[in-house]
Amino acid sequence: MNNKYFGNALDLFKFDLLTHLALSDQKEIFYVGMITQPQPKELDPKYLTYELGSRNEKLREFLQEKFTNPKAEVSDITEYFTRVNVKLHNFSNGTWFEQETRDDYFQQVIHGVKLLTRPSIVYLDPDVGSDIAITRRYRSNKELYAKKEEIANIRTHLKPTDFLGYFQHLGNAAYTVAQRVEDIKKTFGEWALVVGYQRVQVASVFLFNDMEQYIDKQKKIQRYLATYDDLPHRHKIILE
Repeated sequence: MNNKYFGNALDLFKFDLLTHLALSDQKEIFYVGMITQPQPKELDPKYLTYELGSRNEKLREFLQEKFTNPKAEVSDITEYFTRVNVKLHNFSNGTWFEQETRDDYFQQVIHGVKLLTRPSIVYLDPDVGSDIAITRRYRSNKELYAKKEEIANIRTHLKPTDFLGYFQHLGNAAYTVAQRVEDIKKTFGEWALVVGYQRVQVASVFLFNDMEQYIDKQKKIQRYLATYDDLPHRHKIILE
């Protein structure tokens, strides 16, 4: 994640869905921002399509203000979750996420996961997602993604009541949603669930521990998405 994108329409969907899951399950959130070196704000109009998640007025207004604030940082999201009574552990190792120190970074993440005492959602927020079939131009920018081995390793340290999620950008038109879902399930197993909104090329991938947990969360997410049945682009919502 980079501060220059913080507050955009992708964040609205991502953080509203996390809010829904945390409140419905009474879970805390262990947020791993993977925050890369700051860059100037990118106020591209394509990031202003505040649709999926927009019924959460507190979050929408909060993010819209942050998006236009050049001093806003990803860590500010703690303010919002405090307002809605969701405990968010904002992981930070005191520096930026960089390729040269990624092994140490993820060791510290696992240490933090082991210290969690309450049922939690562990959520990774890399710039573009995981390295499962990403485009060639991202291969040389390794700080932009989480490796599938890193994600799988964190998963092994979760308690049965926890589950893992990560941000996934869907910007490669040549790599279809169906292909991506197939590759994700081949990599992480049948209890992986992809939830997204293709109109703004955003998704979250959730990895559950068993079929019971998978079915329970799938139903809760279905109910969440059903509240947006009136969206003109409802057909671009993804739940696979």
